[in-house]
Amino acid sequence: MRYTKYLIIVAFCFVSFTDIFGQVRPRKRIDNSQNTNQTFGQNTGVFQDTMNRDSLFTKSELEGPDTTIYNYYFLDNLDELTPFDDTSNYDLHRYNPVQFEGDDHLYLGNVGSSAIPIRYNPIKDVGLDFGFRQYDIYNIRLQDLKFYRVNRALNDLSYTPVGGQGNFIVKGKFYRNFANNTFLHIDYTRYLQEGFYTDQNTKTTNLAMTVDFQPNKGKYRGFISLVNNNNNEEHNGGVTDTTLYNNDFYGIRFRIPTRLFNAARRHQSQQIAYNQFVKLDSLLPGFKVVFRNQLSFDRGYYKYADTDVSVDSTYYGPFWQEDRGLRNYISYNIYGADFHMQLSNAERFKWSNGLVFKYYDIDEEAQTTSQKSLIYQSTFSSRIANRFSLTANGQLGLWDFAGDFKLGGMLKWKANESFLNISVGADAYNYTPTIEQQRIFANEIQVWNNDFDNTFGTRINGRLEIPKFNFSVALSQTVENNSIYRNQDGSPGQLEDILSTQELNIRHLLSWSVLRFKNDFLIQAFSDDRIIRPTYLSRHSLYFENLLFNNNLDIQIGLDYTHMNEYRGLAFSPFNGQFVPSNNPVAFYPLLDGFVNTKIDQFRVFFKFENIASFFLDQNINYHIEDYPLFDFKFRMGIRWLLKD
Repeated sequence: MRYTKYLIIVAFCFVSFTDIFGQVRPRKRIDNSQNTNQTFGQNTGVFQDTMNRDSLFTKSELEGPDTTIYNYYFLDNLDELTPFDDTSNYDLHRYNPVQFEGDDHLYLGNVGSSAIPIRYNPIKDVGLDFGFRQYDIYNIRLQDLKFYRVNRALNDLSYTPVGGQGNFIVKGKFYRNFANNTFLHIDYTRYLQEGFYTDQNTKTTNLAMTVDFQPNKGKYRGFISLVNNNNNEEHNGGVTDTTLYNNDFYGIRFRIPTRLFNAARRHQSQQIAYNQFVKLDSLLPGFKVVFRNQLSFDRGYYKYADTDVSVDSTYYGPFWQEDRGLRNYISYNIYGADFHMQLSNAERFKWSNGLVFKYYDIDEEAQTTSQKSLIYQSTFSSRIANRFSLTANGQLGLWDFAGDFKLGGMLKWKANESFLNISVGADAYNYTPTIEQQRIFANEIQVWNNDFDNTFGTRINGRLEIPKFNFSVALSQTVENNSIYRNQDGSPGQLEDILSTQELNIRHLLSWSVLRFKNDFLIQAFSDDRIIRPTYLSRHSLYFENLLFNNNLDIQIGLDYTHMNEYRGLAFSPFNGQFVPSNNPVAFYPLLDGFVNTKIDQFRVFFKFENIASFFLDQNINYHIEDYPLFDFKFRMGIRWLLKD
């Protein structure tokens, strides 16, 4: 029976994988706050020592007949094993990725729907970007996956339904060790949400599978990985009459009319990657030298189609071509190879540098193109006198992306273990506009063909943390040339003036006996009103936390309050998946949720009462994006179960 459990989980993931390839329609911001490559936790305020362990080829940590080992690491930092510690009950009720701490997004109202970060952050990696990023928050990237070294199987399962069988989230993670130092990693997620308005269905499926092997516990280590992301969303164009909400007949939200009836978008991506690591102890005396090579193949497509544009042809503006329908389709194959050398010297420094080559084969139906990129990458980290640490990273584009670059550095000072940590940093970047910003086709007819200049910018930032008082404050300023904005019809434009942005983020957790009061404030300002985001966002959580029944039940009972100021407002252009200026401002709405989080051993259950403020407001509809209402009051529950062999 013990092995039957594992076979069922693996079979379940393979069935879902088959479904991915069987679907017909096309293709986080990953939260990096838990990435151990960051020596100063963005959210925790805890200084994480990334320079004092060397466990890439260490076996002793995995041995011992009476010790359960659950350590995780990331693919670009194998020698940093972090113990898996999942004892917290906090934030269990935050099931929607757009509400994850530090990564808030505006979205179209349904889980899995198109979303845009509230924070304005134009910095991206050097290289080709297609420009369709509205589902990034839901998807898996190989470099952000946690891999586990375990000596007993670990299963992490969760299920979150709401409003019947048509709306649920299911997640499953499975890690298992096999003979000859081989490990299996499976990460699966599905969002299936019919929603409560007409034609707003979403379905997202993510599957990542990796086999990690180290033959004979030797100097060679390999990873074979398969990563699939599929995003499906029906688009209704928003509601057409916002005066109907308080009419009893329209209390069933499916009855409220919407603009579009046969429009849908699909993004699909599949990646196969083979990573190899070879350690050479004797190459440089006193240094550890590791060579890394990755071979990868990516394929996918972006598709939008509406088979009945005659219903509202004016809605599409410049994209409308004919009554028979509207379509945009881009498919691609990407062949990649990279080679890196990683050099480290005990606790003092770590340096990695290498070349990444990618060949892009792109089919836009009206034309096919190919591009080549060769990017030099380098990262460096060093500890200075136990109090200071320095990190730096850089990307330099060559070939078709010659002149593109991204440079960044951070100096951190740990003045005191629990009282004061300070970090200051700077970034500079220059990158090519996305394909969607340069050109787009509707029914194989070119809608625009832009010759934009590269976007160049610099950013300076600083952060102060006082861990003893659970307090942090962060400041940043960005100055950017040739910033790209959106016109109301969905087309891109380029600013002629310099754009300046400022951001202030304050976080604090106040604890008194069994009461907790957590506050998170974000303030941002822009020098040009064509860059549209809320200028103020704050989240507040007041909750009771205690251990009951002889410390067997960990319980939290509390309220979440979200305050976002009225802002100029964004609308949505479904054809090209972009958020554009709206006709009307998006009003302030006091969003209030109640929650109960419970934990018994490794089993967790949450109960969430969403938008309870709607019972007390005359205007009880909340918007992030114009004409795309968020849900009314909903009761949602979810379970999470850690199964440890």
